[in-house]
Amino acid sequence: MAKTFILCGLLAFLVFAGCCGITEKQGNETSNISISGSNFIIKGTGADYSKGAIYFNDTNNDSLPDMAAMDTNDDGELDTFIYDTNFDGKADLWQVLLGANRTVSSAWDLNGDAVPDVYDSNGDYKIDAWDLNGDGRIDQRDVNLDGKAELHDDDFDGVFDEVESAIGR
Repeated sequence: MAKTFILCGLLAFLVFAGCCGITEKQGNETSNISISGSNFIIKGTGADYSKGAIYFNDTNNDSLPDMAAMDTNDDGELDTFIYDTNFDGKADLWQVLLGANRTVSSAWDLNGDAVPDVYDSNGDYKIDAWDLNGDGRIDQRDVNLDGKAELHDDDFDGVFDEVESAIGR
C-alpha cells in the first residue's frame, strides 16, 4: 500500500510540477495526447485507448492540474486518483480503488508538503497508519483495526520498534 502511495506521490510531483515532458505528435500520426479545455489526457491502449490512460483536470483554470486519474492495472477502468483540493499546486489527497469491490483506500497530506501523513488503507473510513514526522514512512500502524496503533516507530529509523524488539535489536 505504501508503495502505491509513493508511486502516486512521484507521479503527482511530476504532474503538478509540470515535468512530464510529453509532446503531441504532428502530421498524420495518431496522437497519444488529447487536450480539451481544462482536460489533458494521455491515451492508453485498447480499442477505446482507456487501458493505462492518465487523465488530468484543471477545475479552477489556474493552468495547474487539480486532479489526476490513472488506470494503473491496465484494465481500462480508472483506479488511482490524486487531488490538489486546496489549489496550492501540490497533491494532498490520494485515493486508490482496491479489489473487485473497488474499496476506496485514501491518504491525506495534512501539512502541505505533498507527502501523505495519515492513511485509511482498507477503506473503512478510519485512520490506520500515521507518518508522524513527515519523512514519508509510516511511524504508527493500527494492525487489528481497533483505532489504536499496535506498531510504533518511535525512534523514526524506519523499523517498527516491536519488530526490532522481536529480533533482539
